[in-house]
Amino acid sequence: GGEETFTVSFVVPNDASPGYFNFTVALALDESGVTVDTVELSVKVEYYAEFDLQVMEIESFDGPGATHVFGVELSNNANAEDTIALYVDLLPDGWSYCIGSDCATSITVPKGQTKTFELKVTSSPTEAADTMNGAFMSLIGVSGLNNKVDSYDTFTVYTNPVYQLGASASDYQKDGESGDIIPFPFTVINNGNGIDYVSLPSAVSPAGWIATFSESSFTLAPSQSKVVYLNVEIPANVYGGDNVIQVQVSSDQSGQTIDMEFVIYILE
Repeated sequence: GGEETFTVSFVVPNDASPGYFNFTVALALDESGVTVDTVELSVKVEYYAEFDLQVMEIESFDGPGATHVFGVELSNNANAEDTIALYVDLLPDGWSYCIGSDCATSITVPKGQTKTFELKVTSSPTEAADTMNGAFMSLIGVSGLNNKVDSYDTFTVYTNPVYQLGASASDYQKDGESGDIIPFPFTVINNGNGIDYVSLPSAVSPAGWIATFSESSFTLAPSQSKVVYLNVEIPANVYGGDNVIQVQVSSDQSGQTIDMEFVIYILE
């Protein structure tokens, strides 16, 4: 009699599915080949998680309130189907995002396969212009097989400047007499998302009339407004009726112009 100790090694294929795999080890005599005993063994292949997440575009430029579209590839390298939770980290306040066509919070990928989908990120409609640093974000995935396994990729959204001035007055017509100085206040507002430089070319007025502005050039930050006074000096000798003063508000950034007309009525 005697005793022998030996080791049975199994190599599990990379594509093996999770579960139990049963084996029978036969003990046979060398000389006769007769089986004298058997040993039943079972190998358990456990789930493991491994996936790769890639945002195909690293950056996107557009105006405030725009929707930026990024292509995404999600590859499941695990040994089983995985439902991977997805979310965007570092999303700025007032922004939103949508994953896939149905704005999903997770995507299921079969073993060994890759799924592609779109990530849509919408900026705030009041977002300030930023073409230097941008908004840096991450798309993060967490495995449903093992929540300690995650993957991520980064991308950046830049907001282009939009220049849009507005101008309005509460009163466009006033009465006057010879020698009067008539003030017309009007408001200029920056409806864009970038700093704008505003200029007011000389007003066009009837011959002999003097029209001046309280300010003829100034800077407006986004959403900022300024009240400007058009001061019109009526000459001593003037004809009766309507007298039109033409004003133009101009953006030095975009070239936009806004035409305004003010009227002073002289009693005939």
